[in-house]
Amino acid sequence: MKGSLRIGNISGIPVEVHYTWVIVFGLITTTLATSYLPNYTLYSSPLVNWIIGAIASLILFFCVFLHEFMHSYIALKLGLKIKRITLFLFGGVAEMEGEPKSARDELLISIVGPLTSALLSLIFFLISKFAFNPSSPVGGAVIYLYRINLILAGFNIIPAFPLDGGRVLRAILWMLFKNFKKATRISAGIGITLATMIMFLGFYFILAGQLLSGLWFIFIGWFLNQGAISGEREIDIKEAFVDAKVEDLMTRDVKSVPPNITIEQLVSDYLLSYKYVAFPVMWGDVLLGIIYSE
Repeated sequence: MKGSLRIGNISGIPVEVHYTWVIVFGLITTTLATSYLPNYTLYSSPLVNWIIGAIASLILFFCVFLHEFMHSYIALKLGLKIKRITLFLFGGVAEMEGEPKSARDELLISIVGPLTSALLSLIFFLISKFAFNPSSPVGGAVIYLYRINLILAGFNIIPAFPLDGGRVLRAILWMLFKNFKKATRISAGIGITLATMIMFLGFYFILAGQLLSGLWFIFIGWFLNQGAISGEREIDIKEAFVDAKVEDLMTRDVKSVPPNITIEQLVSDYLLSYKYVAFPVMWGDVLLGIIYSE
């Protein structure tokens, strides 16, 4: 993902942070320090709330990383390659090379993420009950982490592609229909419908005077919509090229250029005259190289 900084490598998987992560980190820290944590005590200083808010934000993104890492770990065990894990504006994403080989593999890879978030929510819930005073800023932060992980688990399990729940649905439909393409189209269609509903909800919030909430819903809906469309488009591309051969796509009437013409002649006589982006440079029957325009 462009604009990302690599911060490490775990189990052979590059871990990156996108610049948009800084924006969300700042927003979450500010919300915790100024709106959420002050509700849990009357006596803590603003500085303490800011410090605890920042630490809680970092822990939250570590939880998001664990969610994506478990997807990646299971995928690696099933023979898939992982390009990278990236933390960004909407949480995190694990980029796999290729698709799961079977519906079972898809199901295992997809379900482990929400299960990880649910387990983390349970852990923070138990910590909030037995380890910290719930009326302290630290106790409030732990309660926040318990709730937000539960929300992440619940949101991700919604059966709409490209959410984990949509991939679980695709795996189940794949098992039922024995057809990966059909399963993808159905789950992507549900994903597009959900994304559209979320964006309309965002516009409703804006009209109701809740600008920030409305914009956030619109951004989330747009992101989900793009992911669902991308998944559907990928199937269309694979379907279009499944029986295609190289000879069906290659250019037969190749135009070559001599090495002794000027750049001006190259542009006027070749680049502007033909729709090709590359030309072999020939001297007689000898291929000297290739020149192309970006």
